Amino acid sequence: MSWSARFQSDPRFGQAVRFATGRPPWVLKATGVVGGVVFLVPLIALAVLLAGAFAVTAVAWFVFSAIARVIDAVTGQGRSPDASPPTDERDDGRENVRVIHRS
Repeated sequence: MSWSARFQSDPRFGQAVRFATGRPPWVLKATGVVGGVVFLVPLIALAVLLAGAFAVTAVAWFVFSAIARVIDAVTGQGRSPDASPPTDERDDGRENVRVIHRS
């Protein structure tokens, strides 16, 4: 006896199995399409929202970085430590620091 025959003859599951298997094939296909849409549409919407959030964040980062560069250029605070190398061998750019040179 096959498993489907056992399920169909079982008093607990038989009626549900006969109800589900007694339908035309298009019912199962349509149900699968509806189930796929129900699960895929929110996932696609989430992906679109995440891509939009990433794009907005990237644009904001570039805009704020450009504004910070302009402000630093105007105020003179934007110089990199590597921009002007130290003139003295012992001068490494630190202030108020006692440097002990070991021989």
